Amino acid sequence: MKTEPPIYFFGNEEHTSSAPKFYNPKDFDWIPVIEANWLTIKEEMLKELTPDDIVISNYNPNLVKAARVWRNICFINYLWKKKEVICKYPKTWALLQQIPNLSYAALNMLEPQSEIYPHIGDTNITARCHLGLQIPASLPLCGLKVNGQQIAWQEGKIFAFSDAHLHNAWNKTDKHRFVFVIDVILPQYAAKKEKFCSNILAVLTLKAISYKIPLLSLMPMFIASPFKKITALLWRGYIRWQ
Repeated sequence: MKTEPPIYFFGNEEHTSSAPKFYNPKDFDWIPVIEANWLTIKEEMLKELTPDDIVISNYNPNLVKAARVWRNICFINYLWKKKEVICKYPKTWALLQQIPNLSYAALNMLEPQSEIYPHIGDTNITARCHLGLQIPASLPLCGLKVNGQQIAWQEGKIFAFSDAHLHNAWNKTDKHRFVFVIDVILPQYAAKKEKFCSNILAVLTLKAISYKIPLLSLMPMFIASPFKKITALLWRGYIRWQ
């Protein structure tokens, strides 16, 4: 498979990726370790958690019908560590530290009778992995579709896919669905992960601003590009400072 250049998706632009829809879990040595300890994550994070405890972060109106539908508790976001969360869930963080090239990790909740609309991820340099923690049903009521191929979550099991492909998810049950999301940088990009993650964070910053000020999404490239470069440099400095 030919290595693609790193891509940072700003919108829901069309992209035909050479990456497989789903990766073979056997290609990731760390997956058996996390699966063997999945109850540690579930018990630490869900034992006393109620859905109202998960705050609404940046809301993308293109993905869900309302801000509360899809929420998360994030440990690390493209190398940006969330220290308050890390301190609150030390057992989970200790397990995450055993994952090579970890770039993102979060508890992810999808409300009952809800869906996440078809979309692409932030980049093509990662494999996105889902660990089922609390899954109210299997297909067809609850599942994920990647470029036309459906899959069901299973509690205690991980599957990995490329979210550079168009994908969507749904929970047509009366209970909340919880998965733990883990992104790892693919080996061919790992040597420059700090640079790539800084660029992704810069694009995410532009996205967050454009959601609040929609006119900025029409910003011409000759203005947006320098702003992204400056923002990426700031993020890179922050990641190193951490």
